[in-house]
Amino acid sequence: MVFVGLPSLLLLAVLCFAGAGAHAATPRAELAQPPSVQLRYLLDADHSLNISAILANPDILPWQAKSAGSLGLGFRDGAVWLRVDVQSASNIDDWLLVVEFPLLRALDVFVVRAGVLDQVFQTGDRFEFAARPIEHRNFVFPIQISAQNAASTTLYLRIETPYSMVFPVYFAQADDYLQGPHYVTWLFGILCGIQLGMALYHLLVFAFVRDISYLFYALFAPAILLVFTAQQGFGYQYLWPEAIWWQQKAMLFGLLWSVAIGSVFVISFLRIHRHRHNLFIVLLCQLFAIAVCALLAIFVDSPFLVEISHYLIMFAASFCLWCGIVLLREGLRDVRFFVAALMVLVTATVPYCLSALGYIDYSSKWIYGMEIGAAIQSLLLGVALADRSNRERRLRLMREEEIQGLHVHIDQLQERAQEREEGLEKRMSRKLEEQSRELHEALEVAALLRRKLESISQLDEVTGLRNQNYFFELLHREWDRALREQRELSLMVIELDDFYEIGERYSVVIQEECLKVVAKLLQDTFSRPADVVVRYGDKVFGVLLPETGSQGARQLANILRSKIRDADYDFGFGKITLSLSVGIATCKPSAKRNFKDMLETAESALYVAHSNGGGQVQHAATLA
Repeated sequence: MVFVGLPSLLLLAVLCFAGAGAHAATPRAELAQPPSVQLRYLLDADHSLNISAILANPDILPWQAKSAGSLGLGFRDGAVWLRVDVQSASNIDDWLLVVEFPLLRALDVFVVRAGVLDQVFQTGDRFEFAARPIEHRNFVFPIQISAQNAASTTLYLRIETPYSMVFPVYFAQADDYLQGPHYVTWLFGILCGIQLGMALYHLLVFAFVRDISYLFYALFAPAILLVFTAQQGFGYQYLWPEAIWWQQKAMLFGLLWSVAIGSVFVISFLRIHRHRHNLFIVLLCQLFAIAVCALLAIFVDSPFLVEISHYLIMFAASFCLWCGIVLLREGLRDVRFFVAALMVLVTATVPYCLSALGYIDYSSKWIYGMEIGAAIQSLLLGVALADRSNRERRLRLMREEEIQGLHVHIDQLQERAQEREEGLEKRMSRKLEEQSRELHEALEVAALLRRKLESISQLDEVTGLRNQNYFFELLHREWDRALREQRELSLMVIELDDFYEIGERYSVVIQEECLKVVAKLLQDTFSRPADVVVRYGDKVFGVLLPETGSQGARQLANILRSKIRDADYDFGFGKITLSLSVGIATCKPSAKRNFKDMLETAESALYVAHSNGGGQVQHAATLA
């Protein structure tokens, strides 16, 4: 992120320097001074004036003097007439009249010599770009002014635009001006490429991390570029030279788009709805106002709407900064880079908007300053996103370490409990009985934690057998294989009788020892590689016997029942006799049934065996 943002910042600094010096730089050895002029303007709010009326009485009209070099009238309804009186000129005849503002809706230039109309230029955004007298991003007009005819030459400019009438008007030498701005063009193109690269980078990051803030950031960068390309005239020159309607709307849409996406990014990045609901409501109202302005901009071409949008931009940038400051003061350290980025944005945007609104004098540094501010802001917002991602990653690692520590603690607890249990077997005093109760409580907690861990794995931690998740998956797979190969399949469902009575009489620990005994006996009895033994209930085991018929399954079940019945088990509290109930289902799978039918049949047989007193083997009828 830093390696992408720093070149953008450097390029913008060079762009500012090149733009500020483009008019002064000249390759000639001898610099010619531009013609000396006097600027005056006249407001024509009702469009009642034309060039004929002005030429009839040019000096009677209420012209107002303006400082040479720039026109700073802010937003104006109607038309503005600008009178340029040439007072003196050098020995060079070929000059360009430059109106350095590409967003003029109508610009008519009338060249009057000795009171007679000599040349007329009609241009502006109402025509395609190719209709301009010189194809340049600014409005440029070739004017012949010599030392002999300078005093008798007057230029009248009729200007209409919904945007702010704050821009410079000056004369430049033709060769110098048309060659110099190419540096600005190349630098601006490189800047656009880097900004789009940053947007694409964050879009790819969004595709991987699924953090919606990265998507809004990726959409914010093209919006800023749209503003700059429309404002500097590069968009109309290179991207949409024939799209008149879009040229008239691009700047305003870009401003509103950038503010809207920026506001949504602020909501997403700050998660303001979780911290300050009142600020969240204001941001929603801000978005609604932007949406209304964008909708009106489609149908209305009014300076008032553009003026309102500039006020809205200043408010939105300042309020988003205030939201970040509030959360920073509340201890949310993730927003410190965000606050720095918004401070840069406000510092760059507010002077530009105040200049456009006519509150402060026009200067090209406000425009270039806004571009530099946008680059710095993009860099800092990228750093803010990266900083938050790193913090969240560190949090995830800490949680994983805590979970790992919990596993270690459980293991240590079990080891410690086992050691204490061995000591309890040697001493049967009252004090040891109290300690034994504490031990069993700890083991019950460990058992509960272990059961939670078992729910996300396929291994039963008590018996070491596969658990229910694995059992259903395996049963499904073996059913399908037996169906394809048309082989018999047997399923045993085995229940440890008196399981809950053992727990109530002895303890959970003895219950688990009994389960381990049964599990070991099942593994010894069903030892073929294809046989699978699982525990899929508190006291229920399952045995899957591929390619085994009903007679073989019944014989193995009787062997198992006899082994468990004839043995006594001593766990330190006295001898315990165990018994098992077994339900068997055997079938050759068919397409009419599925593995669940086989499991239900085996469980029904187990229920019959258990209902008849336990310690029995019940074989269900073969499935059709």
